[in-house]
Amino acid sequence: MIRRPPRSTPLYSSAAADVYKRQLLNFQKMGLDFLLKSSGNALLADDMGLGKTVQTLAYIASEKQSLPALIVAPLVTLTNWQREIERFMKRKSKNGRIVENDVPTITSIRSGKRAEISNYDFYLINYELLHKRQADLAKLKIRTLVCDEVQHLRSKTTQKYKAVKTLASMKSIKYRVGLSGTPIYNHGSEIWPIVDILKPGLLGNFKEFCEYFCYQDEKGKAIVVPNKRDSLRHILQRDVMLRRKKSDVLKELKDKVRYKETIDADESYYKNELNKIWSKLEEEQRNAETEFKKLASYPVSYTHLTLPTNREV
Repeated sequence: MIRRPPRSTPLYSSAAADVYKRQLLNFQKMGLDFLLKSSGNALLADDMGLGKTVQTLAYIASEKQSLPALIVAPLVTLTNWQREIERFMKRKSKNGRIVENDVPTITSIRSGKRAEISNYDFYLINYELLHKRQADLAKLKIRTLVCDEVQHLRSKTTQKYKAVKTLASMKSIKYRVGLSGTPIYNHGSEIWPIVDILKPGLLGNFKEFCEYFCYQDEKGKAIVVPNKRDSLRHILQRDVMLRRKKSDVLKELKDKVRYKETIDADESYYKNELNKIWSKLEEEQRNAETEFKKLASYPVSYTHLTLPTNREV
């Protein structure tokens, strides 16, 4: 079982500051220290808004041979990754020299069509496209694999899980970092696949893990036995996972920053879709009016009722 060194000897140094331009908060420095002690094979499970992205980039900047890096994330977060890299990372030349006025090279893979991929420092791709471009990515000598919102990999039967597992097993991959604001403790069939990508063997094979920690529910899913949840959480936090809540670091947090982003839109496509919606609504309205007229044309017979007098009330 792999165990990280005691926290009493912080590894954080000026190495990250040379390549990473953003000043880290104290708890983010602790996150960087955690990643360094974990040799980059870890699950960073801080609450949303605590800077998992910046801690990860600071870590990549700290390691001498961490590039090229593959960032796998939901589509909506890829732009943020690119923005953070461009704002805060400095580029390294092939001989390791820092280029002060340049940023790392980045490509965002948006097509599922097979094609050769050129050499870049960072490759960004969403989970849904990953299995389609797996063969192309496997040809690259990727050193670092980052899985953002890693809970997308909670099912080991999906195409995206199998693609990530295959890439994570490549000889060139040295660092595997998972990020999630919603770590899963109770569902054994969901936490085991994630840990097995980041630190294979830490929880044994799936059968061994289930036999010791889990029972099967009526749907056949492996659920962690209630009296073993604390034990599992302890193992995760000791060997692979760092988890902080906003309430833990509230005093250090800065005001939220919002970015306005303009995106390209296909106006003709938008108008066409809008016309489809209006046509459907108009058709439904005509159908409703027709049905109402049919019902209104039927003769209605009323039963004469004898109303009670005031005396009978």
